[in-house]
Amino acid sequence: MTVHVPQILLKDAVKKQRISPVDIVMGDPWAELNLGNPMRLSLLYAALNKQQGPSARGGPGSSGTRLRFPLSAFQGGNSAMVKVIKKGGTTNARGMRDQMSYLSKDGDAKLERSERYFGIELDETSQERLINSWGLSGETKTQSDKTTHIVVSFPIDTDHGAAYRAGRAWAEEMFASGKYGDVYDYYTAFHTDRAHPHIHVVINRRGMENGDWLKISRASAFNYDEFRAVQVEVAAREGIHLDTSPRYARGLSDRTIPDAEIRKAEREGRKPEAPSHTRVTAMRAAASIALYAGQYSTDAKLLREQFPELSKSLREMAATLLSGRELNSGLSNPTKTSLEEAKHASEFIMSRRSEILADIKEIDAEIASIPIGKERSMLERDASRIKAEAAQHLTDVADLIIHSRENPDGLYKGIEARDGIENTVKERADAQVAALAKSAGIDPERLVSRYDRSAAASIGLADSWRKDELEDIQKNLTYQPETPKSKVEELTQAAYDELHRNALQTYRKAERELEAHSNRKRELYRIAKLIRDGRRLDQAQEEGLRRTVKETLTSSELRELEAGHSKVFRHVAKDVDHQRALSRRYLEAELQDADGARKLQLNTALAKIDRDADLAAQRAAEQARNNKNRGLDL
Repeated sequence: MTVHVPQILLKDAVKKQRISPVDIVMGDPWAELNLGNPMRLSLLYAALNKQQGPSARGGPGSSGTRLRFPLSAFQGGNSAMVKVIKKGGTTNARGMRDQMSYLSKDGDAKLERSERYFGIELDETSQERLINSWGLSGETKTQSDKTTHIVVSFPIDTDHGAAYRAGRAWAEEMFASGKYGDVYDYYTAFHTDRAHPHIHVVINRRGMENGDWLKISRASAFNYDEFRAVQVEVAAREGIHLDTSPRYARGLSDRTIPDAEIRKAEREGRKPEAPSHTRVTAMRAAASIALYAGQYSTDAKLLREQFPELSKSLREMAATLLSGRELNSGLSNPTKTSLEEAKHASEFIMSRRSEILADIKEIDAEIASIPIGKERSMLERDASRIKAEAAQHLTDVADLIIHSRENPDGLYKGIEARDGIENTVKERADAQVAALAKSAGIDPERLVSRYDRSAAASIGLADSWRKDELEDIQKNLTYQPETPKSKVEELTQAAYDELHRNALQTYRKAERELEAHSNRKRELYRIAKLIRDGRRLDQAQEEGLRRTVKETLTSSELRELEAGHSKVFRHVAKDVDHQRALSRRYLEAELQDADGARKLQLNTALAKIDRDADLAAQRAAEQARNNKNRGLDL
């Protein structure tokens, strides 16, 4: 069954305004992710890593900052096309002669040497000299090719003279400039027999200065990203607008057509067909497209002030990709952007990215210097939040993206305390979790401090803490003589799972106690409002008032209340009048059953509350008079 990528994008785009590559890959919600199975993130990382080629990182001979957006969307241009011919190299003189005969079209096309040799045309005599100088004399085959064959193509209807000059300039820049390492000799053949004018470049793989062998790979300075980037630059000098962005960056979601299918279609006289998507390849394509859409959206934010028109176009590009459409037809109202302008904007973006990453690296280094404990755990949570914010601007950095959502298992979700009762509940829960940590071989303070917030840790932070704790648990188990060595890893994971299962249960139980406590505070607040508004309490409220107050306040807070300090209700009601009203009603209720010294104490407390209220009223009236007098003076 064929899976259509635009349908995946549209399905999720309808559900939410802000789409996530992980949401696309994993479906809704994000919580379907399982930290225990890192393969669930493999599709996301595969998509992210595709955007991190050598030209993105820079290196020897790099043509500069990788363009962050497809120029074809602004210029209406076509894609750069450079292809290394598979099995196109030669190993001996016979193969070289056959190749030269084919490329010369039986004399109709010129074979021209590199600019080092003034681009002279190769006749039969000079061809033999070239073959000998390249070490291809003799007929004995060797194990590896001594030459590499590359084709650089240009769009249909490109001026042939411009295409020829750009093609020759490309070969000179890539192989004779020395910017990418050694210097390599080459010859070219320019063909116009097909719709796309193209130039064949045959290179001697043995370097002329250092003797280095030419190697083309993603890890090498010679790679497809750099080939296409250089083609864009040399073509621009000839007025040919090309684009070096990947297919997914332009919304082209169909799978590429394999060379074997192209050759087969030519033999059969038909149009080649791309293979259908499977569920996996479709999800990977959709995730990649969403990543580029996110990149355009966040780049637009970075460019908003200095490049407002370009920023607007990038936002439209993001919306276009997420709607399942392609960018190759251009934008509705494109900003005309030259190659130099695009490079300038890209350099600005990359500069901001570098600043953000450098800041994060510095933060991590500072935190690493702090002793393990509560302060460090709090700072690590803050750093995780900062990384989540940075992920909005660096959508292709996996190490930041994993900090943008809470982990789905609720790990490191504890409780927070705001008043006396809550502190008591939290201290009891922390003590129980500390005992669990100690029995598992983990520093108790470290684990408790990681559970010191009422929000779960992010996926990235939880994974970091998990690795740290697994290491400690494993060391603890290894030191125990009864632990079978063959089962250390299995027992470590089991101990970790049990530890956090019990810790979560402990804090969830404490959370239920806090919820009951919050309900009591809400009930007292409602009573305070009724009293303050002069309304009657029902029988249940009257009868339960004293009990609810005693369950809501600690013993020390009750002593303060019975000494006339109504501020003990500050966690129940912020308004001071509400606090006083609730305090009076409680003291009056207690007074009904009091006698002797206690009765005197309660009456004294009530008198204090009344005095405090009177003093507050006097200060308010005086302040009002002062304000009025200042107004008259003005």
